[in-house]
Amino acid sequence: MRVILIFILRAYLIRALRIINSHTDHFWGLQNNSLDLSVDEAFKALDKVIDGSCRGPLMINDTHAFWSLPIPLMLGPHQLPRYECTPKNAGDIVKALVFANTFGLKVNTKVHGHSMHAQSAAALPEGGNTTLLICMEEMNSVTILNKGFVDTCSKYTAHAVKAGGGIMFGQLYEELRKYNYSFVGGTCNSVGFGGGWSLDGGMSHQQQRKLGLGADNVLQFEILLSTGIVLQVDHCSHPLLFKALRGGGGGFGIILSVVYPLFAGTQVQLYTFAFSNKTIPSVNYTKWWEAIVFHTPTVDNRFTIYPQAFMAGNWGFPSPDVLWTMPGQPTLALYFLGSAAEAEQHSVFHDFKKLIDEVPASFRNFSHISWNNLADFKLDRAWRTSASDPAWNDQMSLPAGGWGVPMKFLIDNPIEATHLFEEMANDILACKTSSWYHYGGQVASNQWMSSEEVVNPNIRSWSYWVTVCSFSLLQKLANKFPLEAGGGWSPNHYIIGQAERLGVDYINGQWGQDNFKYLLGIKQLYDPANLLGCRDCVGWSPRLANYTSFITNPMYLGSLKKTTDPYLKSFLDNL
Repeated sequence: MRVILIFILRAYLIRALRIINSHTDHFWGLQNNSLDLSVDEAFKALDKVIDGSCRGPLMINDTHAFWSLPIPLMLGPHQLPRYECTPKNAGDIVKALVFANTFGLKVNTKVHGHSMHAQSAAALPEGGNTTLLICMEEMNSVTILNKGFVDTCSKYTAHAVKAGGGIMFGQLYEELRKYNYSFVGGTCNSVGFGGGWSLDGGMSHQQQRKLGLGADNVLQFEILLSTGIVLQVDHCSHPLLFKALRGGGGGFGIILSVVYPLFAGTQVQLYTFAFSNKTIPSVNYTKWWEAIVFHTPTVDNRFTIYPQAFMAGNWGFPSPDVLWTMPGQPTLALYFLGSAAEAEQHSVFHDFKKLIDEVPASFRNFSHISWNNLADFKLDRAWRTSASDPAWNDQMSLPAGGWGVPMKFLIDNPIEATHLFEEMANDILACKTSSWYHYGGQVASNQWMSSEEVVNPNIRSWSYWVTVCSFSLLQKLANKFPLEAGGGWSPNHYIIGQAERLGVDYINGQWGQDNFKYLLGIKQLYDPANLLGCRDCVGWSPRLANYTSFITNPMYLGSLKKTTDPYLKSFLDNL
């Protein structure tokens, strides 16, 4: 196997050198003696010859508009890339890559959305002073493939969408609302679709139980390698890389577009069961949690139980768009993909309706809202986070972290699970909000896909993944459900420093050791010069200390120097 990989690598290097050489005649507008100029002067010249634009050198006070929310607002100058280019096409990116290679810069990518990982930070070991950030916001095209899509295996998909690597969900949903399709996709409209969410697994609040994860559904990636080569990557074309991209994160290449299937359209129902918190002494609150625990493992895949606003800390904190809560009231949300008549036939609806009917009428707040299609629902109820949103500020503390609760625990220990969920519901609000994602359904049924992806397989066995505010509760969850017992964090919502505070190995929690070793091999194969880098991605130097024996490319051994992450160190020192 190793001999085959070396042969493939040699072929790619030969082809890459031809591409690089074809662009190195100072194509960015410099004279033959241009390399005597400083990198800053040459960077300004690059700006004049691409269709997009370049900004830099960037300073800390003028970069926040280009940064992920909310974590990067807390990053220091040492984590901010010094140079930034916003390309309009693949040709622009190739020019920027050649420029970076010429002047010894590391290249990172921002897919225009927000990232809890802050993965668009400066690419160590060189630091921000020698990092070029590629911001993909202009590459946001959407093509609805109503006549179908055929991959390189000649497999036909009747309806699909091809989205640019810089598109955000809000932009995607605006296009999809012109049609009546169902689709995988996140809740926050400020999340990057093709080049971000897709690569880390792809959780969906209301769709994953019916359709599976984003990584389960992707049909094809179009990726630009650091060598300038553009590949169409799917099951039959570059299957090794296809596996790596489904859960492996960034740093293997720059995603130009991604193709996903579209499914038959459906209505969306939202039922909210709420009551004034003044009535709690007269309401058997435990009975609600017993019903949640009882229905979570067996409820129809079209349902999503959403207890987030049923937690005491969230009662008085509505989302920017009143996504799920009645202000000042415990609010249990129940989503259904289908008609109201279908939803109201199920016992989960009847059981929750019976509980709300037991609440005195003057304190009761039951509501039902229906949408004709999924895109309308997403646009109406999506989180609208932006740099100008006053809800995000430097004083607002983030959750301590998130952890998965295995479904088996609810099935085997329903009473204990009820008590644990009640404890989680009373978690003190020390942060902006907590969060619950309902698992099971198709996510669990797709367990067989774990061999075709590198998403940590633990998520296939969860009941809920929950963010909590207090570290003591997070530590309790991690101790009760360690990685080897099926626990773990969401690959889409990892809070910086969570692993270190809990004493959990990041690589074990994010991918698992076997998957990580596989990813290291793919990284070296497809990014042979180690030009691309992002924090906490495969090849990120602070995470490589225990895996040097799996690095066969000398360029990667050199990247092990200065392996401390300055932001993480300062974060942990200040706890």
